Amino acid sequence: MQSVEWLGGGKAQAQSWRSAEQLLDGLEELSDHERDIVRTRWLTETRRYDELWQKQRLGYFLLRGLIVIGAAVVPVLASLSAPKVATALVGLSVAILTGFDSLFRLAERWRQARFAASVMATEGWRFLELSGDTYRGLGRRGACQVFLSRLEDVHERISMMRLDIFADGSRELNNPVSQ
Repeated sequence: MQSVEWLGGGKAQAQSWRSAEQLLDGLEELSDHERDIVRTRWLTETRRYDELWQKQRLGYFLLRGLIVIGAAVVPVLASLSAPKVATALVGLSVAILTGFDSLFRLAERWRQARFAASVMATEGWRFLELSGDTYRGLGRRGACQVFLSRLEDVHERISMMRLDIFADGSRELNNPVSQ
């Protein structure tokens, strides 16, 4: 988890994941197979989304930073009577980077990965605590089946959201659990 720490996840977040793993391992009501499924479908996937959004956000801000710097440099080069080729190359670079930003929709992608990590983490903690209307009053095995079903719904909706950003950039993030 070192990669998460330098991206802003920090030691507290790493400890939270370790705590979740320990709590999951302590659920004696579940079979080893059920715990493995929860570990794979929840812990592993949620950590993956968590690391993904942080890396994508970093890439997005680096790209946007280069665009801002390049856009600021063009008028300076022009006012300093720099060679026209230098001004043109910086301007071209800004246009290309802006095109990449628009084409790949990096802002939407990191926000969707962050949203996925957040929704999945929240759902997992509700399962572990048997809290919220969904899990209240259920036994651990019954709650596990409901949890896995809800996770699959989340995965499906997140997949559709990720595909939709390339089809229609006007889509808003919706809570995939509550729909």
